[in-house]
Amino acid sequence: MQQPEVKAFFDEATYTVSYVVTDPATKKCAVVDSVLDYDPNSGRTAKTSADAVIVCISATTISRWTGSWRPTFMPTTCPRPPT
Repeated sequence: MQQPEVKAFFDEATYTVSYVVTDPATKKCAVVDSVLDYDPNSGRTAKTSADAVIVCISATTISRWTGSWRPTFMPTTCPRPPT
């Protein structure tokens, strides 16, 4: 039995690591702890970090992938309520 291949993606803004875990035998993979980018100043989100993971998966010979999209972010500051 081969060991799974694990590729880590570090998100500098949130200090979060997302992983792509691949079964070398089947080329199926799972995305673990994907990151949804968050800008605390504007309150907006983006999927730039997730897109990087998808590009990596698409560039390999992985036949199928699964994952749960559970945005994980920890803003360093909370937006101030309107006055």
